[in-house]
Amino acid sequence: MIFVDTGAWFASIVPTDPNHNKAADWLQNNSEILFTTDYIVDETLTLLRARGERSCGHSYEKLVRLTLMRDPSTRIKEASTNS
Repeated sequence: MIFVDTGAWFASIVPTDPNHNKAADWLQNNSEILFTTDYIVDETLTLLRARGERSCGHSYEKLVRLTLMRDPSTRIKEASTNS
């Protein structure tokens, strides 16, 4: 299982990111289960918006497909409500 943070999600879906090709290729060719959190998904969406990536409609769609739709290769841990 591999933990995927905001930087990797962002780079994989934003074509102008300097690491886009590496990140997108790695995600496409990865055969291990990916792990992320709902906080990371939220942070990635916030970063997309803050960096003006709203024009890349496919960015949101791709992130949703990779994470929120729970691609079989991705697991999302929900934040605990316990203090």
